[in-house]
Amino acid sequence: MVKFVILFLFVIGFNVFSQNFQYPDEQKFLELTTPGKEHDILSKFEGKWKQNILLKQTSEEIPGTGTIENRMIYSGRFLEMDAVYNFSGYPMEGKIIIGFNRHTSKYFLFGIDNYDTKPIYITGEYNGKTQELIFSGSEFDPKTKKNINFKIVLKIERENKYTYKVYNIFDKNEKLVIEKHCIRIEE
Repeated sequence: MVKFVILFLFVIGFNVFSQNFQYPDEQKFLELTTPGKEHDILSKFEGKWKQNILLKQTSEEIPGTGTIENRMIYSGRFLEMDAVYNFSGYPMEGKIIIGFNRHTSKYFLFGIDNYDTKPIYITGEYNGKTQELIFSGSEFDPKTKKNINFKIVLKIERENKYTYKVYNIFDKNEKLVIEKHCIRIEE
């Protein structure tokens, strides 16, 4: 009897939802779901790249090296970035997905790595004059029990080079904490 009631409620709920749902007109639907010029910007980061990295979070700089392979996925909708790098003998891996949400007209960046259990999810914009994708957000610091504001900037320096910089922001002052120089590997 319980299964019947659950099935009945599901069928009724589905019918109510489908009757009230308004499909957008086809042209608007295609505009929102098809990759556009914003996605073409992301494709400039495609390829395999060598990374030279500096961590600047402490008084000393910690160098690192690695590679990152970037590819457009899902018919050009998202840029997937897979990085493998090493800092002082400590191997690390990370994955970033960058996309442009045509529903909100914002870029987004989602990142995870094998260093931490928390992901980052931030939104941003593209500056055509400087050729920079600029993302900003905040994350909770359990040590200070405060939110730390930060921004990530990906800049196309030239056809075969881009930079990836992370800044912490304290009282409107920006401090560069991670700097990556990515040079395309010719295959």
